[in-house]
Amino acid sequence: GGHAFVGLSKPRYKRFEGLKLDERLKATDSEPWCGVQVIDLKTGTCLQWFRVDGAVAEIFDVALLPGVACPMALGFASNEIKALITHDPLKPEGT
Repeated sequence: GGHAFVGLSKPRYKRFEGLKLDERLKATDSEPWCGVQVIDLKTGTCLQWFRVDGAVAEIFDVALLPGVACPMALGFASNEIKALITHDPLKPEGT
């Protein structure tokens, strides 16, 4: 407990126009980025973070995976996804 996992997204249209965030980014000469930060809720400090670069611009959800040490993400069009996702065998209709 005591931690928040925060998803960070880039703006959809290059800027956070009209928001205080846009002003703050400009004032600190900072750029928005996509990733996740772990925030200490008592102090408000960022304890850990990771950045996602490339085609990904938005984080829609953050979930914790208890007992998982090295998770990975796969694209839906990758060859790896065919081998790593399992399901019950498909049965023909009417059987």
